Amino acid sequence: MADSYAKFETVLGPVYVAWNRLGVSAAMRSKSAAEFEEWFRKDIGRQLVRVEPPHDLAAKIEDQLEGKRRMRFDLRGLTPFSQAVLRKTLEIPRGQVRPYGWIAREIGHPAAVRAVGTALANNPIPYFIPCHRVIRTDGIIGNYGGGGPEAKAKILTLEGVELKRLQELARSGMRYEGVRSTKIFCFPTCYHGRRVKQGNFVFFHDETEARAAGYRPCKDCRPAVA
Repeated sequence: MADSYAKFETVLGPVYVAWNRLGVSAAMRSKSAAEFEEWFRKDIGRQLVRVEPPHDLAAKIEDQLEGKRRMRFDLRGLTPFSQAVLRKTLEIPRGQVRPYGWIAREIGHPAAVRAVGTALANNPIPYFIPCHRVIRTDGIIGNYGGGGPEAKAKILTLEGVELKRLQELARSGMRYEGVRSTKIFCFPTCYHGRRVKQGNFVFFHDETEARAAGYRPCKDCRPAVA
């Protein structure tokens, strides 16, 4: 049975979205409907039928992009590993980022960092499954299959990530920030840091340095195994 699809106007611009009874199955900022259809048939392997954009789905899409709800997704054409990567990516909060290695560790394959990158690069539902929130281990935002580094930077900025600060820390080699008053270290975009005064921060190059200074990992952003 064919999936339905329509073109939706979003905060990111026009996006073609496909769906079926299981949930959203694909999304792409294509130049044309023909380009989207060709990509879908080649990569997803099913037929498409264009319909008028349903009002309820349009509202759900906007809510998803604004972090107000969790949509249902159809990932059945992907390998179990790729599904695990994408489902873990859905757990990254809006306004925060995580490195590829975090995804690998969280799904139980700590050595599979490159495979995680491949799975994210082939994400059939970018924007909604937020692979743009996954960055390089060195803190650089890296590439993005949903439109390249510029598109990735634009989306992260819209979501509230302080990219200038993040990139300054990356260039200085700092991977974690610790809070002096709690002795907890986090990823730089963890929401706990937003309530901390600048003078209460200390920065670390790696986990070993943080632990040696007497800091323990945050239980929310989980920068390391507790």
